[in-house]
Amino acid sequence: MKALQKFLIKSGIENVDALLNKFLLFSGELQKANKTVNLTAITEPHEIEVKHFIDSLSGLEFIQGEVLDIGAGAGFPSIPLALVKEDVRITMAESVGKKTEFLRAVCTTLELRNVRIIHSRIEDLDKSVLYDTVVARALGALNIICEYALPFLKVGGLFIAYKAQKAQEELAAAQNALRILGGAVEDVVPYECIFNGERHERNLVLIRKISTGIDDGKYPRGQNKPRLKPL
Repeated sequence: MKALQKFLIKSGIENVDALLNKFLLFSGELQKANKTVNLTAITEPHEIEVKHFIDSLSGLEFIQGEVLDIGAGAGFPSIPLALVKEDVRITMAESVGKKTEFLRAVCTTLELRNVRIIHSRIEDLDKSVLYDTVVARALGALNIICEYALPFLKVGGLFIAYKAQKAQEELAAAQNALRILGGAVEDVVPYECIFNGERHERNLVLIRKISTGIDDGKYPRGQNKPRLKPL
């Protein structure tokens, strides 16, 4: 895992060798479980290293406090973040039972003690529990995921949305959702995912929760309304 090793060293991370062993173990468990559970379409080891591990860690510097990963899937970005940043506590919310079972098993194997896994739809989470940071990766368009994320943020907290090339277009479409939910765009941080010599544009959209907005407790809406009728 030379690319990941280089990334960790450049980021000033300590205990790189021990971490690489954990990531190798995670990669192996992911590939094994993916044979029976549809976790990811990315299955080649180097591709997992670049497109899952390094990509997830691109938001590392912005992670702090109590963190919520909405739609955690196979554990991205939350498990790589939890491995590297042991001073934060990460809650992973996932609605698919088999994926939740995988998350529990792999976190036990990796001996992760700073994670919590909840089998739940996002809209059914306890809305009285608020977080310092919310992350979302490969979950949907920004106007949709803002409704899922911002209601669970403390005022002053940060939502980190991992997006591809069309971040600015999605931001333009998300302005009404931001107004309703009390969010304000703080920055769009571009980065590149380099795989087999090809450069893939990525962006971290950073949204600060500046107020409670006009959220009266009904957000996020149930019955799949955020996707069927986006704000």
